Amino acid sequence: MSVKNASLATLREDLKVGFGLAAKNIISFVLAMVGVLIVAGLLLAVIVICMIAVILIAAGGTPGIIQLFITLSIQWNASAGVIVIGTALLVVLPVLLPFFVAGGAIFGMGREVIESSGTTIEGVFVWYKSKFVPLALGGIIAFLIEIGPPALLSLVLASTSAGVVVDGPLVVLSVFSAVWWLLTSGMLSMLFPAIIDGHSVIEALRVSIRLATKYFDRVLSTWLALVIMAALLASPLLLLSLPFGPFFHPLGAGSYAVLFGIVFVFLLVPAASITLNRVYLILSGEDHARREDDTPGIDIVGGV
Repeated sequence: MSVKNASLATLREDLKVGFGLAAKNIISFVLAMVGVLIVAGLLLAVIVICMIAVILIAAGGTPGIIQLFITLSIQWNASAGVIVIGTALLVVLPVLLPFFVAGGAIFGMGREVIESSGTTIEGVFVWYKSKFVPLALGGIIAFLIEIGPPALLSLVLASTSAGVVVDGPLVVLSVFSAVWWLLTSGMLSMLFPAIIDGHSVIEALRVSIRLATKYFDRVLSTWLALVIMAALLASPLLLLSLPFGPFFHPLGAGSYAVLFGIVFVFLLVPAASITLNRVYLILSGEDHARREDDTPGIDIVGGV
């Protein structure tokens, strides 16, 4: 069996290498994550201030904004819904942009780790600065692809049911959204590794889709394994937070939320970046060799 095909042993090795190297470099990742989140937060503050100023000026101040939303809520229809969704995207995308880049920069660190078994705190800031625009554009494209169709479907369903999606339509929307997100996020899981590898945003998108299509089992099994791990990690929080559930415990939910955040941000995310970079380098090895004739081999920690 080719090393590029999926198998339980291959998946286990990918995850073992990813989590092993993440644990080995946890101090570097923790400090880098804290630093890059601070930078993203500062950039977010600047973006929010600029957005608020622009919105207030364009809408004629706070009364104009209030009147706009009152009008849309009273005269709800498909065209009004499009305006609301479009406006929401214009607000949400700039807010998320610094975090798209932060996540992409962590993939840069993951690339360093998988090639040399180590990384530095400064590395994340180098990637944040040098790849800011392509990582930001890549994050926006991925967000629109993953969220756009479910948002449009919810708009269509809402317009046919007095603005409220319940019962059967809600089930359809929920199932479609979950399946769509799992498939598209899996298909785009090689996007950031490809951008870090030097591809343009559009080319990285093509590479990600091509690899996910050609090696569907390898890419999707790796991505689903990471998603399942995150879901299992979050499941106790959900059980402790359900108001009418048998395990409802507000204090326990709050305590576990802190633990979940620490493990997710400082271990699972770095491990995912290393694992996906490893899979990308293995699957794109031949193309990578053709693009870099002077270094035809790829040194991947943990082997292939």
